[in-house]
Amino acid sequence: MTLYYKNHPIIKGGGVEFLILILIGVIINILNTVLLTFDKTTNLCYQIYLLSNTGFSFVFGSIFVKTYRIYKIFSNMKRMDLILKSEVMILIIILIALFHWVMALEWYIFDGVSEKKDYTVDKKEFLRCQYPISKNLSSLFNFVILVIEFILSYAVRNVEKKYKEALAVPAYAYILYMLLVNIMNNQNEVNVIIQDYFDIVGTILNTLVIIYYLFIRKFIRIRKKKEYKSPSNVKMFVRWSRQLFLAERFNYQQFNSSSSIDK
Repeated sequence: MTLYYKNHPIIKGGGVEFLILILIGVIINILNTVLLTFDKTTNLCYQIYLLSNTGFSFVFGSIFVKTYRIYKIFSNMKRMDLILKSEVMILIIILIALFHWVMALEWYIFDGVSEKKDYTVDKKEFLRCQYPISKNLSSLFNFVILVIEFILSYAVRNVEKKYKEALAVPAYAYILYMLLVNIMNNQNEVNVIIQDYFDIVGTILNTLVIIYYLFIRKFIRIRKKKEYKSPSNVKMFVRWSRQLFLAERFNYQQFNSSSSIDK
């Protein structure tokens, strides 16, 4: 649908390339939820970390640069040369993702990630991913990006609605999800299966928020504009009936006029 309407002003205004990156990020997040259902191994722990943060980078990195571009446009109206180019925006997204990949590479070199045996309250054994303490730096990095986005969204709050999107709402949803997941994951007595299902449900709900606010609402606006421009079937029928009535009335008047002349 995004590619089909790529030349429509509503889709084009949102940046087609960034909407595609967001969709890729959403797909990566969904793949991550599938991995969460498997038994934990060291390699799987790396994959979960990389997929989770790459998905974040594509989705919220795109939202971040889109918000920043709106801020630059309306805060520097007289200096249009200061507006971010698409290439620079994509580079920022890549750098956000690269930060997490460098972190994972460092852990891989120094054997920082492993699976750890743990037990539930009723002594059932299970495995959970054990990450180094530097993982907190990764979470802090993501949090800072979201905070900056909130600040930029607040700065452009008075911009006309047609020039901006509801970019802050998905970020609000993600912060809530991130806080709840971190609280749940720090409960060592909770079975990892329950933690993973909690993470899966949170990811799905967050994905639905992203899809609704960044895609579905655009398609609804496009449909409404189409309906506004093209008359409905009822209106077309009324117009056709009125034209037919006028035509018959005209023919009747012409007939009466010709009859009068004959007489």
